[in-house]
Amino acid sequence: MEPGVLEWLRDDLTHADPHAPARLTADLHRCAHELGWTPVGGSHLDSMTGVWRQTLLSPFSQQEVRMLAHTDWPLLAFTDAAHPGATFAPYLNPPGLTAWWQARGWIVSDAAWLNGTPDRADLDRLTPGTAKGARHLGFSRGDLLFQYW
Repeated sequence: MEPGVLEWLRDDLTHADPHAPARLTADLHRCAHELGWTPVGGSHLDSMTGVWRQTLLSPFSQQEVRMLAHTDWPLLAFTDAAHPGATFAPYLNPPGLTAWWQARGWIVSDAAWLNGTPDRADLDRLTPGTAKGARHLGFSRGDLLFQYW
């Protein structure tokens, strides 16, 4: 993904901390210490997309979220880690957790926008084959953002 593909992302990246991805592990440990969200299981880096995945357990409930973080840009999102695998997990903005990461220079997009259906302009940013596949698979904007854009 080239950050210039999405104008809003290019603009947001100018205000984000470009060093945030290098601090990802340290920030995750700081988040666990300060907010109590516990990393569960191992982390996984998708070498094709450059997206790092880590499941976090809420300190106040049994809610688990999956954190998706780009390793090239300070961009992350959260999904429902307990969502069944037959469909894509919805994106979430857990209270407190989202604000904590934003305060450390990360872009955390609005879950309502991420869960939205890509429109024609969104799909036009992809190759025709990829756009057709994304439509067929029912990708949301968030799925595109963390897999193709």
